[in-house]
Amino acid sequence: MEGDASRISYQALGKDVPVRASGGEVIGTVEHVLEVPELDVFDGIVLRTAGGLRFADADQVADITDRYVMLNLPAGETERLGRPQGPAGLPCRCFRGRRRLAA
Repeated sequence: MEGDASRISYQALGKDVPVRASGGEVIGTVEHVLEVPELDVFDGIVLRTAGGLRFADADQVADITDRYVMLNLPAGETERLGRPQGPAGLPCRCFRGRRRLAA
């Protein structure tokens, strides 16, 4: 991986950052970050893959850096990531290029 990558907060994570499987393979890019704003809790990320949008829950995210997001799943298992779910038209607030799930 990139030796000069620095860990960052989920709140600083931007769109289009590469998302990697646990072996380092790029499996997609960050579409947006989900959080519970009232609790200031990271909920996960929605990523864009060759197969469409997928959701990685917070416990499936091993590391967030300024250069990539690392999941704790091997590349062969990342296809089991579910599609984002929620009510149609669920409002998101954008902040500095990212999205925050509205209350």
